[in-house]
Amino acid sequence: YDADSCLEWSDVIPCATGESCTNGECIEPLPLVAEWKFNEGIGGTTEDSTGNGNTGILQNGVSWTTDGISGNALHFDGIDDLVMVNDDNSLDTTQKLIIEAWTKRNSVGSVDIILQKTNTANDHFAYTLEFGSDDRLYFAINPNDDPGSSAWWEFTDATFIDNNFHHVKGVFNGDTSDIHLYVDGVEQTTTRVGTASSYIANTGGYLAIGTGRSNAAHYFDGIIDEVKIRGI
Repeated sequence: YDADSCLEWSDVIPCATGESCTNGECIEPLPLVAEWKFNEGIGGTTEDSTGNGNTGILQNGVSWTTDGISGNALHFDGIDDLVMVNDDNSLDTTQKLIIEAWTKRNSVGSVDIILQKTNTANDHFAYTLEFGSDDRLYFAINPNDDPGSSAWWEFTDATFIDNNFHHVKGVFNGDTSDIHLYVDGVEQTTTRVGTASSYIANTGGYLAIGTGRSNAAHYFDGIIDEVKIRGI
């Protein structure tokens, strides 16, 4: 494929490794299991456009904004705002996973969780995508539904300290036990913490956008838009 042809269409980001360009759209090799476009602009819920029924429930004052990457989006206050999505089998991707979103942070130097799938006890997670307090992008998967176990983390060597929109993506491939991180379509060099795994734990907890498990709650401060999850 020719990534530049997609750039001509979208003028935003090139296609990442493994994607193909079809009619100007970068196509992922994995099925889309959840997508929240945040286009509603009003109300207390946001719909999953895939038809899988993963409706997001806005909690604690998450507000709508017209300052998204393309129209409406959600603004999180960094204190207690979140979108909760009830557990569903479609969200329990165990072999391969891609998470992507458009994000705009209001401040730097704090942990900003973009999306996290928790376990039933809400004291651990299956997967998470977030900015760390060092302003690097982190992506982690956990092979065990056990709060005493260690997750496999990968984080970017680069830091992101501006207040602009960035397209962020975490990719996990259990076949090759690889994790890749992309920012604005560019693959990042990363550092690993923990042991590589070929699978993700199947957890029974909710999925949160804008925060994570309750025993280590960090809330996103800024705007999140166009969230997608692909996987099997």
